[in-house]
Amino acid sequence: MKGAVRDSARNPENAFGASGKRLPRAVVLLCLAGACISAYLWSAKAGGAPLICGEFGECSTVNASPWSELFGLPVAAYGFVTYATLGSLAYFTRKDPANALPSLAGLALASVAALYSLYLTAIEAFVLHAYCVWCLVTWVIITTVALLWIGHVWRTAPAGAVPPRAPRRAGKAERKRRRRG
Repeated sequence: MKGAVRDSARNPENAFGASGKRLPRAVVLLCLAGACISAYLWSAKAGGAPLICGEFGECSTVNASPWSELFGLPVAAYGFVTYATLGSLAYFTRKDPANALPSLAGLALASVAALYSLYLTAIEAFVLHAYCVWCLVTWVIITTVALLWIGHVWRTAPAGAVPPRAPRRAGKAERKRRRRG
C-alpha cells in the first residue's frame, strides 16, 4: 500500500486513474465490465446462453418479466449500447479534456442510465419481489460511473460555473472567543 501511495505522489494520476482534470480510467473499465454483463444478459434473453444466477437471485423471473423489454427490445441491449457509448465518450473525454461536449454528453447519459437502473431495481424490489444479481451489479456499475462523471464535471467546470461553498458557520467555541476579545 505504501508503494502505491508513493507511486501516486510521483505520478499525477491517482489509484483510480484520475489526474486533476481528467476523467478517471476506472470509468472506461467500468463501462467495459457493464458492456460485458449486458451482452451476457442480452444473449440469455435471446436464448443464446444459459442464465446463471446462483442461489442468491431469481434472474429468470426478472428476465422473463414485462420490464425486461422496452419497445420490443431487451433492456440488456439498451444497456450494452449505453455502456459502449459511455466507454467511447469516456475515451474521448480523457483524450481531449478541453472538449466539453463528450464530457457533458457522458454526464447526461450516465445520469439518465443510473436513474433508469434505479427504477428497474425498484421494480425488482416492490413489484416482482425477485432480484437479479447481474442487474444489481450493473446498477452499482452505472451508479458509480455516474458519480465519477459528476465529480469529473464538477472538478473541470470553468471558474464561476460552480457556486462557491457557503461560508462556514462559527462553532460555539469560536463565538465565545469572538465575544471575549
